Amino acid sequence: MVGIPLALVTMADTGKFISRGVTIWFEESMAVPTGLFLSLLCFYPVIGGLLFHHYADLQFRDAIYFSFTSIFTIGFGDLMPSINVTYLVVFIVFGVILVTITIDFVAAEVIDHIHYMGRHVGKAREIAGKMIQLAQSINMNRGITGLTAGMNQLQALARFGLLGRIDREVLEKGTPYAFAPFLEDMDFMDNASVYTPTKDEKPVRNQIPVRHLYYS
Repeated sequence: MVGIPLALVTMADTGKFISRGVTIWFEESMAVPTGLFLSLLCFYPVIGGLLFHHYADLQFRDAIYFSFTSIFTIGFGDLMPSINVTYLVVFIVFGVILVTITIDFVAAEVIDHIHYMGRHVGKAREIAGKMIQLAQSINMNRGITGLTAGMNQLQALARFGLLGRIDREVLEKGTPYAFAPFLEDMDFMDNASVYTPTKDEKPVRNQIPVRHLYYS
């Protein structure tokens, strides 16, 4: 009850110790030792099956089955090869250590890939957030620019006296002139178009809508 679990823990710790040494040896990448030990784990039961088939008079399928259940500490006990116990113990010990090392390397590689993917997902979320903020700021700047341009146009029209001074009658009659206001409160440089002087009379204000905006 105590010896078997203690032996398994000892073999597992031995495998972890060896895996740490291999990790120190391969500092740059764990892909090479992971692939190496995974290949050894695949071939180890096959090699054991060949040995048991040759020396223990077991069928090859049963020999591989016994090797697999032994090194993975499953041990159903339904098969017992007629072989020296010392060789059997050595085979099982090395098999358990190999399983521990392989699982340790595979787990470390998988965890490293998961962390790598998680870091990239975090960076992608950060970049997406910055892109959204940039798009929002661009839209806001465009809106402010358009509003400023519209206000500037309105101020320019008001400055030249064109805003709110279009003759309503001209617009209702459909006259093709864009602007034809009655500009009675301005002194024009072209007085001939505004005043019609008569002999011995004061100039009379011309009531025809002026079409030119040359004023001073």
